[in-house]
Amino acid sequence: MNYLNQKEDHLALEILEDKMANKEYNGEFTEIQRLKYENKKLRKQIGKLRKVISRVDFEHYQHVQELLEAQEREDIEFTKKSKQDILREKWKCWDCNKGILKLIVIFKIGIPYYFRKCNNCNKKTKMQKYNEDVEGIR
Repeated sequence: MNYLNQKEDHLALEILEDKMANKEYNGEFTEIQRLKYENKKLRKQIGKLRKVISRVDFEHYQHVQELLEAQEREDIEFTKKSKQDILREKWKCWDCNKGILKLIVIFKIGIPYYFRKCNNCNKKTKMQKYNEDVEGIR
């Protein structure tokens, strides 16, 4: 049990370092920091539970194994959907607030460029050179 408390203390120290790096530190956790901490804690708990479950003899519990596999597929789908939702919120059109700025990649003289165009109105961003770090919804 002491080992678990040390890990939680380590996570709390990481959050404290994040807060100190933040220039607007006011002595309280920001919402993002609190969610990061909670997310790390839950992921560690999921990992521990999966290790415990993996030690169980599944030949006698075939139904449990099928449920675990279904749950894992749902988790993967949920993370994909949540990433898409985050991208949709991030690239919401600044003019109409209804559409999404879609990423459009074109090639000029063999060099890839990109711009974003709203799927609801005529809003466009200026064209820039494309690289692998550019994120967005295609």
